[in-house]
Amino acid sequence: MSSKHKPLPVSFGGITKDNVEQLRMINTSCFPVQYNDAFYREAVDRRDDELCKFAYWNGFVVGAICARIEPMPTHGETAPANANANANANA
Repeated sequence: MSSKHKPLPVSFGGITKDNVEQLRMINTSCFPVQYNDAFYREAVDRRDDELCKFAYWNGFVVGAICARIEPMPTHGETAPANANANANANA
């Protein structure tokens, strides 16, 4: 059986100093680790890079994605242990 789902109209918006605490609340609710204050400062500072966004449905934050670009390792080097992207959704 297949069920038909209506498309969910989601919009995206930036993470700013005025709403970054919502990101902290989502991360605290979804992940077993606690991100440090530098993570949240970086999310705010990167708002022009389009790498950190909230997902909004009906005016409510329902998810977030935060990513950063890591430099490529040169010949003979390995990627840093923290080279990852953090994405989450709280729906």
